[in-house]
Amino acid sequence: MTNNRPRARLTAGGPTWDLRTKTPTQRRPQGPVPEADALMALNEALVGLRIAFKEGDYPRAWEMRRDAWRYADLLPAGKTRQQRRALGQYKELLLAAQKIKRTSK
Repeated sequence: MTNNRPRARLTAGGPTWDLRTKTPTQRRPQGPVPEADALMALNEALVGLRIAFKEGDYPRAWEMRRDAWRYADLLPAGKTRQQRRALGQYKELLLAAQKIKRTSK
């Protein structure tokens, strides 16, 4: 006899049982995405990231960086080596800009 119900997980808050199913943080596209389209979207997201960073719109820059990583994850790492390096550099720049903004208040 099989049990079709999901397993209960004990939460950290006490003796309550959490019966909710885990949801993925990011959903993959339903069908295959052509590489050319994903690469074009990745490059557009990088351009948007550069523009938002130069304008000082850091929340928008973080959003564009997240979008760019989603597109980069759809492609092989070997084809997006330069873009991934740029995304890492922009992360460092955004973190430094936030730190400067916090200390200048």
